[in-house]
Amino acid sequence: MQADTEEYLREAAGRGHEMVQQMVQKLSGALIYPDAGNVQTNEKLWDVYASEWGAEAGWVAGMAASNREAKETLENVGDEW
Repeated sequence: MQADTEEYLREAAGRGHEMVQQMVQKLSGALIYPDAGNVQTNEKLWDVYASEWGAEAGWVAGMAASNREAKETLENVGDEW
């Protein structure tokens, strides 16, 4: 009997999942996504850049190597420029 109950619950959960997906698809056309704005967008981009920055990161070293006036050591964000 417990196996029957567990199977029933799995099936019910699956149907619920499908209903949620259908509801989201139907409602997504009615949603209005506000423009984040230039300042907020740039802030998010720079936050990601700074969080992934590191002197040992290959992309940072590559950027520094392409800059003829790059500092010998990379200590701070922006040294690669």
